[in-house]
Amino acid sequence: MYVAFIVTMLLACGDQIAIANDTGVHVQKDQQEELKKAELTLREFLKLVEEEKHDRCYDFFSIKLREEFRKKHGIKNPSGYRDYVLSIETLWSDPEILKVNMMGSQAIQALVKMTLDETGIIEKYNLSFNMVKEEGKWKIDNWPLYER
Repeated sequence: MYVAFIVTMLLACGDQIAIANDTGVHVQKDQQEELKKAELTLREFLKLVEEEKHDRCYDFFSIKLREEFRKKHGIKNPSGYRDYVLSIETLWSDPEILKVNMMGSQAIQALVKMTLDETGIIEKYNLSFNMVKEEGKWKIDNWPLYER
């Protein structure tokens, strides 16, 4: 009888069964899927950074971040962003995503370890990326690579 009750409860709950993420916080199954989507987006973005495809990185930025780039640096488009990054002569490599956490239903924070080669001086950094959901896609909402 007890086993039948548990099976019935599991079937009734369906997608609402909570799963624990690496911080021990319970996250709904749909939120876990959002974490996976955001991490995939971040991996694609970091690959472009490492390959120095800076103009393509611009497409991953949130509306807010694009506006910040426009105000601070006069960057209005992908080629402007590429020119800006090339002018500061830094090379980021070896990205390793350490942690990705939900910060609300439309926000995610990720901790990424990367290596910076700045004109021959090589250092490792742990960078915190904020991501937001815009028009159904995860976007980078801050830029820790050049705001250290």
